[in-house]
Amino acid sequence: MQKDLLKHFKAFDIITILYALVSGIIMLFAAFKLENVQTRLLIRIVVISIVVVVAFFLYGKKNPILNVIRNFYFVPVLIYFISEGDYINNILFPDLDRYMVNFELTLFSAHPGVVMSDVLHFRWFSELMSLIYLLYFALVIFFVVRIYSKYRDRYDYVAFVINMMFYMIFFIFMLCPVAGPQYYLVPPENQTPEGFFFRDIARWIFLKTDLPASAFPSISSLLLCYIGYLTFVNIKPLFKYVLPLCILILIASIYLKLHYAVDVIAGLLSFPAFYWISSRTYVWINNLLGGNIHSLGDLFYSIPKAYGKR
Repeated sequence: MQKDLLKHFKAFDIITILYALVSGIIMLFAAFKLENVQTRLLIRIVVISIVVVVAFFLYGKKNPILNVIRNFYFVPVLIYFISEGDYINNILFPDLDRYMVNFELTLFSAHPGVVMSDVLHFRWFSELMSLIYLLYFALVIFFVVRIYSKYRDRYDYVAFVINMMFYMIFFIFMLCPVAGPQYYLVPPENQTPEGFFFRDIARWIFLKTDLPASAFPSISSLLLCYIGYLTFVNIKPLFKYVLPLCILILIASIYLKLHYAVDVIAGLLSFPAFYWISSRTYVWINNLLGGNIHSLGDLFYSIPKAYGKR
């Protein structure tokens, strides 16, 4: 009976439900510091309900449109959790930018982003950096769609590890909220050179998507590491194009004052740990969904086994 119920779920369903539950519990304990907690908790109940309904009612459906809904419903859910930004990220501590600033100055004696915009203070270069950063969103969409359309058997794994990366980093943002240079530095240091068409589009997108307290480590650098590595493993012919684009996007994120250089470095250095944890967790959850865990003892035994310990 347990196996029949669990077979409806995918691994990314489980991790979405777990994040909704754990973050909701954290909100309950921090309710005295937050506004409108009831609405946020209600949304989490709705999210869990959506996951369950999608899992059961779209299980085994052959319709391509229903399959797209089944496999991509988590995108608007993830966007919502991203949008919570500084609402939940300052529960424990205020923004820790002063420490990031001091650390960056210790490493480089100046802010690399500020130096770059001072030296390369050209409208055409600002426009170029804006265009390159906009390609970040196009690259993410292209990569996910490519995996789904050409390598369907690998899609569930890719979707899971990316979701897991986001949910892990959301908890880090709660512990280490950093607003980022465009919010913390004062003019003119937090400003970038004016551009043209693409600079205006980028500025509008930044206002909608780049929220305070979500800078360290850089989501962009982590996600680009995931995309780069997964491209190398799954779509190797494209790697020679994806790698230089990823590097340019990271440079653009510093130039446009979206991140401190230390944010990007932290994202790059932490990628192996993030990927190892997310990939091993996928193995463990799949054991659970596959009916290989029948008791509480099996559950606890499966954790070290999934993480490579004997």
